[in-house]
Amino acid sequence: MTAPSPPPDAQMMQFILGKWISRPVHTAAELRIADLLIEGPQHVNTLAERTGTKPELLCRLLRALASVGIFRETEDGIFEQTPLSESLQEGCLRSAAMMFHATWHDAAWAHLTETLRSGTPGFELAHGADAFDWFATHPNDAKLFNQTNAMQSLRVQSALLDQVDFSRFEHVIDAGGGLGDLLIRILRRYPSLHGTVAEREDLLPEIKANIARHDLSDRMDAVACDILTAVPPGGDAIMLSHVLHDWSDDDCLRILRSCRTALAEQGILMIAEAVIPPGNDFSPAKLLDLEVLVMGGGKERSEQEFRRLLAQGGFRDIAITSISPELAVIEARPSAVSEDTHSAP
Repeated sequence: MTAPSPPPDAQMMQFILGKWISRPVHTAAELRIADLLIEGPQHVNTLAERTGTKPELLCRLLRALASVGIFRETEDGIFEQTPLSESLQEGCLRSAAMMFHATWHDAAWAHLTETLRSGTPGFELAHGADAFDWFATHPNDAKLFNQTNAMQSLRVQSALLDQVDFSRFEHVIDAGGGLGDLLIRILRRYPSLHGTVAEREDLLPEIKANIARHDLSDRMDAVACDILTAVPPGGDAIMLSHVLHDWSDDDCLRILRSCRTALAEQGILMIAEAVIPPGNDFSPAKLLDLEVLVMGGGKERSEQEFRRLLAQGGFRDIAITSISPELAVIEARPSAVSEDTHSAP
């Protein structure tokens, strides 16, 4: 028998008080409690000494978290790990727990109402610069941001590798491919495949070092690229993995047209992103849509929006395959070049 749902006001109160859980999770991650408990159950006095906190107050934090399954109090004052708390360890979701309640991130979200009125990203309203420029002068925060993105992309990469057959390609160009981690994993699985990471010039030294570390310099290279103006030719596939959601529709058209120009007639454009489903059912993509809006003015898109953008950007034979609630693979072929394809957005 299904338990009755709480009344609407009780449900709403749960949403309103969500930070009563998410904030303590952030603090536990900051204090590295989950990493300390890898050694086994410990008394709160020991944990307090190792974290520089007051035992009584730390106990209240851990007691609250234990009430929702994060940590477990086995005896008076003794806490141990749970499956939920294990995910807060370094290398798992610790960086995400830290980032999504970092002061700079909270400040951006505090401007959501103004963003809805003006269209200006909350990050710019809070910090007076776009995220990329701001991170350039805040290296510690940039490191946390990059760690969080890297951990999230690992799940995406694994799903993509399991679902997409890259053996049909000879040379894949990963446009806006970050440090090349996804393309490296693809090339290691497909020994005959070659690849190119097309990224900002300032990232090239780190990308090339990453390629060398994986002994792939004979099959993989990195080139400077502004994807808004030109994508390097020479690949029979161009991949955009979680790129378009960072950009407005007009900028996406510029990116797509750059890809269209670079692709041969029989080439494939492959897009890996979330696709917002229709209707009122819950979808992580609907919440992620607000995150990219606040952080940089981007957007997650529905199937219809992707199809319209791709058609306007010069692509046909559009196929969309859902892999998970957070990921779909969209493939398309270049359409015949027309005046409309290359007109300004």
